[in-house]
Amino acid sequence: MTIAYRSMIALTITAALAGCDTDTAPTVPLPNEPEPLIPAPAKPFDAQIGDVTIKATKEELVVTSNTEDDKLASIESFKGIQYAEAQRFEHSNMLPLSDNTDEFKVIDATQFGYACPQNKSTNFGSGLELEQSEDCLNLNIWRPEGTTEQDEWPVYVFIHGGDFEYGSGADPLIHGDTVVAQGADEGNPFIYVTFNYRLGLLGKQWVDGGDSKEGGNFGIGDQKRAMQWVNENIAKFGGNAGNVTLMGQGSGAMSVGILQQTSSKEPIAGENGYFNRSIMQSNTYGFEYQSYDSAEANSSSICEATGVSQIETGDNTIKSALNILMLILPDDINDILAPIVDEMPDQVETTVCADNYIEQQKKLPLKLILEAQDKVLLDPINKTLDWVIESVLTLQNDIPLLSHDNNTPMTKLLPFAPYVEYKSKLIGEVPGYHLISQPALDNFSVPTVIGNNEKESNTMSMLPTLTFLIPTILELVQGDIDNGTFESFSEGNKDLELAVWLQVDDNQQRVIDVVSTLSLDEVQTQIELGDLLDLLPSTAYEAVTKLFFGLGNADFNNGVLGLSDYAPWSENELGGAMKNMSQFKTLMNDILYQAPARNQAILSSEDMNAPVSMYHFAYKPSFNVWTYNTSGENGDLDIGDALKTIACISAACNASELPFVFNKPLKLDGTSVRPTSKDRALMNDMSRLWFSTRLFSDYTYSTQLDNVLSIKSDGSLRQEVDWDSVKNAGEDTDMRNGRLQGLNDLGLTLKYMPDYSIPEKQ
Repeated sequence: MTIAYRSMIALTITAALAGCDTDTAPTVPLPNEPEPLIPAPAKPFDAQIGDVTIKATKEELVVTSNTEDDKLASIESFKGIQYAEAQRFEHSNMLPLSDNTDEFKVIDATQFGYACPQNKSTNFGSGLELEQSEDCLNLNIWRPEGTTEQDEWPVYVFIHGGDFEYGSGADPLIHGDTVVAQGADEGNPFIYVTFNYRLGLLGKQWVDGGDSKEGGNFGIGDQKRAMQWVNENIAKFGGNAGNVTLMGQGSGAMSVGILQQTSSKEPIAGENGYFNRSIMQSNTYGFEYQSYDSAEANSSSICEATGVSQIETGDNTIKSALNILMLILPDDINDILAPIVDEMPDQVETTVCADNYIEQQKKLPLKLILEAQDKVLLDPINKTLDWVIESVLTLQNDIPLLSHDNNTPMTKLLPFAPYVEYKSKLIGEVPGYHLISQPALDNFSVPTVIGNNEKESNTMSMLPTLTFLIPTILELVQGDIDNGTFESFSEGNKDLELAVWLQVDDNQQRVIDVVSTLSLDEVQTQIELGDLLDLLPSTAYEAVTKLFFGLGNADFNNGVLGLSDYAPWSENELGGAMKNMSQFKTLMNDILYQAPARNQAILSSEDMNAPVSMYHFAYKPSFNVWTYNTSGENGDLDIGDALKTIACISAACNASELPFVFNKPLKLDGTSVRPTSKDRALMNDMSRLWFSTRLFSDYTYSTQLDNVLSIKSDGSLRQEVDWDSVKNAGEDTDMRNGRLQGLNDLGLTLKYMPDYSIPEKQ
């Protein structure tokens, strides 16, 4: 499959994407239906909240149900209330409610506040246009109509997703109006809250832990201030500060996992904390968060891009890693590798941050900060190249004096995820503050619902981009092999071959040039739909897998790729490349999502204070929740979003559950869709279950039952027992009772995290 071969008429993709949103017109006339209900226009009103007058909004909407006729219901909303203030690259401070008042001692909460700065459009298809500003730490509250301070309703707080790079608490898909209205109408009243937190470089920047004890995870700090604000103020709005459920999706769920940790210097979960239950939708518990040293090294590229760096000369770490590898490689490969490594310089110039880089970056125009993070850390090509280099450096992990700080390179693919602030030193230590250890190493501290979607890896972060770029790079490598300018390694070492090739001459620039010649529109027309969704050559599959988890994790890589359920198929075999893509997606779903989530449930199954419920969302909506028009201030096409959109056409991928949780027929960008009757039925059922005590009480996980709440492909919700052995039965002898338990029994689950302990299933 060559670059030139990847061609398809753009209309094919456009039709496939558009078709996901279209209902087929009926051939038989429908019976007469009642006139649709028309909600009244929104009306502002004054609400007395404690000692403060707030100008809020009464909103009327249609409540739908599977058992009753549609009806009108009303809720009250409070939008854009500032909960904290912060200076750039400093931790935020909570603001009292009274600090929001104007000169008339009134708070205007009728409009959403600023969105936090990001490189994606915050102009939504529903007509909501949000300006972006660093003054963005605001929250939104939806409550039942007529709520008073004496009501003490339960409270749900939702943390939006977006890879810690984009999103806001005002995203139309996560508004709480519908779920609050239907809950109040049916005797289940509650209050719902969303909030903004800082994103990208503004939300995560390494700072010296010796100079700042709170570290540089500013976005996590913002989340704690929002929860503190809710704890101290929600009673004035009629909520119960002692009955708070913290929810999140994607990176929002990852945040919930971090906020559950009791090792933090500022724990906020559980007794005397700010929340006492949690729901985590698609938490990547298999993700390795960036280490302190890696975050420090990563900051240098941003410093260079923003002009606050200096040059130092140091050892060539890539050459050191390859020299170590040559000690264990076969002679025939060493004969090829040795002259390449010998030509590499022993010393290289390295860019490091200037001594006062934070103070300098505080003064830079916001536009320059956003341009730097977009060009250096978010560009798909640069991320892929950095990821390959980081993977090579993991070869040093077993050498005590040269040990590389991260065990995998996956942090390069999610560059603005929080970093571990703790660092051990020979003399003293950096104790850390918000994030001290990998979340996968800690038990839950509150009752928790955790789960994932059927095909998370289809749209998870950079995975679709990798399966597009790696075959392209391998094709360039093969071209050099064919013309005699690069000597091939053995067939089983394509990952190393690719990594070494990228260190030779100007090959990295060649990759950039080849991919950059394609305009974003051309990417759409030159990727064959079937190729992207289903085809992956065996050499590319092995390379992507080994590079993803790190070349230094050979035992893990060889272990999983040696299992029939994940082993590569030759593309020369009938359907081999298609099977490889299926194997790759299964491997990523199992390792990053399902196996570690199930282990968290096993660990907590005996803890009466923190029982766990698991769910699995397998329903494929009739519409695609992703859209390729979500980048840039003007809605410019983004290559990563284009790949994710196409990859989500035929599956329940990341975020597919959100329209059903919030009962909203919308895409992630806020544009409307036309759901089928089956979609509508599941929206009605799932949204009611999600905001009820039944979600926690009726599906508690038992290791003996291995029970999971399953949202089935037919739209039904049911509890399934022996879930792993039935749903995930494998081909290998060790996997036939379930792939997830099989990974545990073979000692492979999170084997790339040295301190991870696999729980014993009772």
